[in-house]
Amino acid sequence: MSFLDVEKYPPSLHYLLATFGVLLLIYALFDAVAARGWLPPLRGFLEVYGRVPFFYYILHLYLLQSAALLLSVHEHLNWHYFIQPRTPHGGDLAGWGLSLPLVYCVWLGVVLALYLPADGLDD
Repeated sequence: MSFLDVEKYPPSLHYLLATFGVLLLIYALFDAVAARGWLPPLRGFLEVYGRVPFFYYILHLYLLQSAALLLSVHEHLNWHYFIQPRTPHGGDLAGWGLSLPLVYCVWLGVVLALYLPADGLDD
């Protein structure tokens, strides 16, 4: 496993080969997507977000803030931290946070939930 011990600064040969190798795999994936004709639907889906980036950015902030506030109320945690954002010094934050798979599910849910409002502005 010594080949994974790479140096970013200054860039070692192993680091460059590892990053360029991943980049070439991503290029091969995009080439396969384009060859199968999946690119137009994917491009159409992504263009919706690309045409209204500021709207999406502002709306996702309010959506996530509201969801975090409701989750803290549901879990009987101190929801005041979301109204006046400050970390309590020396305070116990046990019980706060979500597992990584759940964070990914929330992220995907927010992206999909904001598709329709963003698509409505596109017309």
